[in-house]
Amino acid sequence: MNDFEIIKVVAPAYWASAIINDDFTGIDSEAECERVEAFIDSLPGNVVDCDDLGFMLSYGTDTPSELAGDYCEYSVVVNKKDCNNE
Repeated sequence: MNDFEIIKVVAPAYWASAIINDDFTGIDSEAECERVEAFIDSLPGNVVDCDDLGFMLSYGTDTPSELAGDYCEYSVVVNKKDCNNE
């Protein structure tokens, strides 16, 4: 039995370096750094990959309060045992 699954989340493309590599140098303001950190903290696992989705409006994403722009679909590895509190 596989104890891991991949879930997909959608967030701004320019957040990729911060989300995947913990490199916040591309984030312009402290307030935005805090939003990215809150998003990362809300994820149930580690992000291991991303795919470019191109330009889109934010209402169809996991970050609806962000502006329209280029977005990525991020792959998050989730340990099913952690989710089930086993």
